[in-house]
Amino acid sequence: MFIKLLRITTILISNLFRRILWLIKDSKKANQTEFQLHLLVMNNIAYAKLARTCVESFLHFHPNSQITIHCDDKTRKQVRKALRVLNFFRKGRTSLENLKSDFPWQRHKLDVILRMSGTRSIFMDCDLRWNGSMPIGEVNKIIYFVKEKPLRSYDKLIESAPPFLREFSESSMKNTSFFSWSGCEILETQRVQIIKMWAEIYEHSQSQISESNGSLSRISEQVVLSVLPEIFGLSFTFLKESDFQFDGSLCESSYFGASGGRFALWGNTIRKSLF
Repeated sequence: MFIKLLRITTILISNLFRRILWLIKDSKKANQTEFQLHLLVMNNIAYAKLARTCVESFLHFHPNSQITIHCDDKTRKQVRKALRVLNFFRKGRTSLENLKSDFPWQRHKLDVILRMSGTRSIFMDCDLRWNGSMPIGEVNKIIYFVKEKPLRSYDKLIESAPPFLREFSESSMKNTSFFSWSGCEILETQRVQIIKMWAEIYEHSQSQISESNGSLSRISEQVVLSVLPEIFGLSFTFLKESDFQFDGSLCESSYFGASGGRFALWGNTIRKSLF
């Protein structure tokens, strides 16, 4: 018991010290590029604390960045509270933008990303933590977080999906926890087409009651964004070559939505509490 307590205490002190460094000091290897970053925090106030870790760690390695957090009425107060200390040390680096419709979060995420078209802005999920600086990426090449399995591997999802999606069964599923157009721009007609595709997938999955359709609904925006390169002939690459939960890499994910994982002060965990 003593050994376990000592280990937890050591991790706690280490994580507290790291967070203090995030707040008061830039990394020696910081990327000085003025990145424009977007996060989405809605429905669940737990995402406010996740966003704090994401934003604080990102600014430590990218101190000149500007971060916009898109939030709703349910999360706005918690986001302001979570970022209070950060805003004291790094004034003017964050701003909040209110979501003005009752769309599901998948549609809001898609809308934010589509508005970024033609820029080098970045969208990130809240459950990421940065351990280093981004390398200088290629221009006009979409950047995804990491490559996942081919769509055909999700056979139950494909079987329950709208027919048009089956045409892209050989396309890879691409993790969109990180997404940037890197200057690549799509036409307004293509933007409308993407929204229509998402709506067809989401509404189709909502109209049928099954576990696979629930899963398809949850990742509907990811599916649409994954097949973009094949539909419009766009080049793409990945931030990471491989990935797993809490992998300690350049940018790691706790996969909160899928597992409840968090970067807690007392250690990486899927538990809601230390006790």
